[in-house]
Amino acid sequence: MTDHVRIELQPLGESFELDRGTPLQDVLFAHGVEFPCGGRQRCKGCRVRVVKGEIPITPEQELLLTREELNAGWRLSCAGRAETDLTLELGQWEAAILADNTVFDFTPREGLGVAVDLGTTTLVAQLLDLSSAHVLAVRSTLNL
Repeated sequence: MTDHVRIELQPLGESFELDRGTPLQDVLFAHGVEFPCGGRQRCKGCRVRVVKGEIPITPEQELLLTREELNAGWRLSCAGRAETDLTLELGQWEAAILADNTVFDFTPREGLGVAVDLGTTTLVAQLLDLSSAHVLAVRSTLNL
């Protein structure tokens, strides 16, 4: 068993190696994932879908996530560590807005767009391809 694991983030298309056992919260925060409850497993804001690999289910996840979500591979990233190679789909990049599940229509057009979230604890900027709605880059920092 090696001391490193490989992580791939979808839809960002980013892939990198980490030390085995690294908390996913540390890694994902650096890639723009927000942790609304501060990583205390009290909300579903940081959920990820495990496409490849394994993140064990905790009792807190069983309380917050439905059986259907768990069976589909959804986990709370704040509860996970990079113990195996992982491919993760980031739930915060879904079209549904987390607060009220509103879905917005998307009309493809040429060019790039920028989305900025000025939160109370974090600042996040995303570069978007307006022809596909794909996130091309994400940067985040603490809002001090």
